[in-house]
Amino acid sequence: MICDWKMELYWRLPTALQEAALSLYARYLEGLYYGPGYDTSLEQFRTLQTFSAQEISRWQDQRLRSIVELAATCVPYYRDNWRGVDWRSVRSASALRILPCLEKQSLRQNEMNFLSEGVSPKSLWIEKTSGTSGTALRIYWPKAMLPQWWSLVEIAIRNVAGVAQDVPRAMVGGRTVVRGTAKTPPYWRFNHRWRQLYLSSYHISKATAADYVEALRHYGSEWITGYGSAIAALAQSAMDIGIPAIKMRAVIVSGDTLLPGMRYSIEKFFDCKCYDSYGQCEAVCMAMECRQGRLHTVPAAGIWEILRKDGSPCSSGEVGEVVGTSLLNHAMPLIRYRVGDYAAWAEEQNCSCGNQSPIVTHLEGR
Repeated sequence: MICDWKMELYWRLPTALQEAALSLYARYLEGLYYGPGYDTSLEQFRTLQTFSAQEISRWQDQRLRSIVELAATCVPYYRDNWRGVDWRSVRSASALRILPCLEKQSLRQNEMNFLSEGVSPKSLWIEKTSGTSGTALRIYWPKAMLPQWWSLVEIAIRNVAGVAQDVPRAMVGGRTVVRGTAKTPPYWRFNHRWRQLYLSSYHISKATAADYVEALRHYGSEWITGYGSAIAALAQSAMDIGIPAIKMRAVIVSGDTLLPGMRYSIEKFFDCKCYDSYGQCEAVCMAMECRQGRLHTVPAAGIWEILRKDGSPCSSGEVGEVVGTSLLNHAMPLIRYRVGDYAAWAEEQNCSCGNQSPIVTHLEGR
């Protein structure tokens, strides 16, 4: 459902056939996301969650050396732009500053030059950025990375919040599963394959809140994920018209900045903890809030840097630009990529949750 004609065809179908199409597509994605390699990666990332800070650094450094060598020898853009750069000296994350930062515009203008030589187009999966700050970027993932990524999401995001892929859920996202002109419910579609209720974020209001809440009850959703702003709007609209709270196991938000008022509305109406998470289509860095309310980086996804305008690393508590290096994408490695967001390293890095991964705060710009 990317091209306009496909959307038009989808919208012309009766609701039952739309839901059948969504379930068929979910079955196709299931083979890519949860197929060969998923269980192995699941165990690997589950073990990584128990590592000490020193073990995490060693694991990242080993992956980093492999990615840097691949980029320098097999990726045309880096091979051309790293001439005269001693890339072999990058043996750890602390040495990354030897390499130049990567601008979004460079990626946009030289897209195909970032692909590893010899990679078959048939082996690639395309992710598209939202394009909110310019023309959308196309990011190429090797299909073999998909089970790794979704096993990481399961372990480092969902399981941290006490939920899982196989637990019925609701999704409040940006896909137009319902025509924008729709004036009557249903303002959602149900993916039977995944027991996923996809709620339109474009129809939420006080006038429709009761319909949305009834859908959550009817389909048995136990947790919610999606845009924090849209989920908070639903929660606040429901409270404004006196709808009683509905109990969820967790709400996991991403895609925009979670403000204190949004968190309050979500937690009050859904009677559960709201977890903030962070990531991007470029897949260069990820973070997830723990039960103690602290945002831990996810080391398996990529290496974080937080830099000043002059490129030097920020001190604890100092807000700077987020720069990420992917550790999973061998088809289109993005090294020292300027994400466009800002954050700071927390001044207190110890957390009673037991997670040894670094903690970030003041995350903004999404």
